[in-house]
Amino acid sequence: MKNMSKRSLFVIAGCLLLVLGWWSCHHRTDTAQSSPSTGGGRRGGAGGPGGPVPVVAGKVEQKDVPIFLDGLGTVQAFNTVTVRPRVDGELTQVLFREGEDVKTGDLLAVVDPRPYQANCVGRSVFPLSAGCCSHNFSRFTPRR
Repeated sequence: MKNMSKRSLFVIAGCLLLVLGWWSCHHRTDTAQSSPSTGGGRRGGAGGPGGPVPVVAGKVEQKDVPIFLDGLGTVQAFNTVTVRPRVDGELTQVLFREGEDVKTGDLLAVVDPRPYQANCVGRSVFPLSAGCCSHNFSRFTPRR
């Protein structure tokens, strides 16, 4: 008996909420239609909110239509290249800007040449001094 009374209370409460909801929606639409329109509302115009919207003809003009696309994301290039240096050193000049088109054979950067010049000079002087030493050594050898 207690279970039936709880169940019947829930059914009655549900029906009461349903009738109350229907009445509030029906009452709102009646008051909105009966009140005079002041031109405000969502659509405005002479018909009032929710009423017909007036149509006005305009003059035809030919113009460019701007197209703007706003969005978040990432962009990838069609072609990418990895530049690997053949030598190590300090860059003294970079002869291109990021995003600039370059062609095969274009000079992209200049590396400081001083370490390589010093290395070449050192290599060329060493055989000369070694040759002088061996020449001096051979000059003294026959006296023994």
